[in-house]
Amino acid sequence: MNKKGMINITPLIAAYLGFIVTLILPHYLTFNFPFSIRLINKPLSLPEEIMLGIMIAPIILLILLLPVAYIIEKHVKLMAQKHTENMQISIIKITEPSTWSKVYHCHIKSDKIDTDCKIICYKDSQIIKSVIFPKDWRKKNQELYKYYYYISDIIGNEVKKCILSQS
Repeated sequence: MNKKGMINITPLIAAYLGFIVTLILPHYLTFNFPFSIRLINKPLSLPEEIMLGIMIAPIILLILLLPVAYIIEKHVKLMAQKHTENMQISIIKITEPSTWSKVYHCHIKSDKIDTDCKIICYKDSQIIKSVIFPKDWRKKNQELYKYYYYISDIIGNEVKKCILSQS
């Protein structure tokens, strides 16, 4: 998983290329590979096999990618919840730097996180635009920062609850 919480697809691309190679490989070996495809009793020619591999491989790649993406997303959500267990948010101050935004300066304390942060939201609708952690905290806690998007979502929901309870 990369910095932005996206799935690293490099291994899947390598698997895709490997699948195409296994379709082409039987033409250069003297025995039949178990992956060779025969429609009738004759083997496919090399161009036919390449075309078939190019058409089938993306389907197989999608079949492999969708469950992997689902499992990884569930794992990341679980890890974000684990890192924000027993979270307490205290709003230090509220500033309004522009006509459209409001900034909540908060201190977040949980089992794994203990830092100040800024939460920027729209003035009119209380929709959270972003959660900003200090730069030095991000450098020290890169392992936690991998789950930034899910952690910021959890923090945003908690801040909304705090704002609604204060109103």
